[in-house]
Amino acid sequence: MRTRRRFIQDACLLSSVLAFTQRASAGAYHSAAVTLTMPDESHRHARTWMSFVANDYIWSAQQIPEVKRNLALIARTIANYEPVSMLVSAEDYDEAVSLLGGLTSHPFPISLVEFETDDLWLRDTGPAFVRGSDGQKYAVDFNFNGWGNKQEHEQDAQVARIIASHTGAIRAETRLVLE
Repeated sequence: MRTRRRFIQDACLLSSVLAFTQRASAGAYHSAAVTLTMPDESHRHARTWMSFVANDYIWSAQQIPEVKRNLALIARTIANYEPVSMLVSAEDYDEAVSLLGGLTSHPFPISLVEFETDDLWLRDTGPAFVRGSDGQKYAVDFNFNGWGNKQEHEQDAQVARIIASHTGAIRAETRLVLE
């Protein structure tokens, strides 16, 4: 049986072999010589990325306060074990800080990155981090399309790019779309 993780690992390897375009902060370059490897889920990672959002075109008015409280609870809990970075709109910034109980009151920091998203599901919108045979960290951008254009996703389609930029990872583009 093929798992999502195995599919992503295979897709990353395939992408590196098929010579995708990589974008670095200094400009674009093309390379087919780099092999990408996805670490196992059990390997330590640098941080957890989340999104603090509950838009009224996805969530009902009654759900929004509870969704935001739950997102803050999840972030505070994770911050007991590792750093958390959270995408948040400028409009929701102060509310996020309040619900998080501050940004430095946890064993590990919670950092807020101002960026407005459509939905909170970073598993599909965010990049998959991989290591290149060249020793570099890559962020694979899988072209999020709103689950087949079923949902607003103009902002979410930019999430992988934003996170790659903030982590210093090289953004690796692929023609693959994961949903």
